[in-house]
Amino acid sequence: MTNREDQVIERLANLRTVKPSADWEKRVRARCHSKMTLRQAPQSLRLVDCAALAVLCLYLSAVLQAASRLSGVL
Repeated sequence: MTNREDQVIERLANLRTVKPSADWEKRVRARCHSKMTLRQAPQSLRLVDCAALAVLCLYLSAVLQAASRLSGVL
């Protein structure tokens, strides 16, 4: 290491460590838990999800038809 790198490492080592307050941790934990419980609620299928599922099923049926035609089943 060079002298400059040693100085940087020494300065970094002399920095004080930051410890969050207990109140801050409680607020953050409560806020995170409230957001997590909201996300765990059951979600219904939206119109976009249903449309994507329908398109996927149509594509899959077309692929299976083409595969059966190529294999000589139909």
